[in-house]
Amino acid sequence: TPAPTPAPQLTPPPTPKGFRDNDQDGVADAAADGTCCAFVYGNAFAGCSGATDLAGAAGCCPSDFLLRHSIQATGEDTTSYDCVSFISQTDCAAYSWSGLTPQWLPANC
Repeated sequence: TPAPTPAPQLTPPPTPKGFRDNDQDGVADAAADGTCCAFVYGNAFAGCSGATDLAGAAGCCPSDFLLRHSIQATGEDTTSYDCVSFISQTDCAAYSWSGLTPQWLPANC
């Protein structure tokens, strides 16, 4: 009798040492630690069509950028949001979404 086929492995492979993926998109970050490409940084939710939370602000951030509570020098601010990516500075300068170009942030990302 043949041996039964083992169940597929559901545990993802271990993350390689040194792999950084701050936006959790599965792609290694090109930006150095602490730097990022930002469409908005520290925006009040209300500035996005009257949004009151992250779900409401989703339309104000490209889908391939990370929408999160704002990270400030003093910590996380849950009353505002950031829309960031950890792509390279060159790719940041070349990116465009709805006619807008993001800015490179050298700190607090």
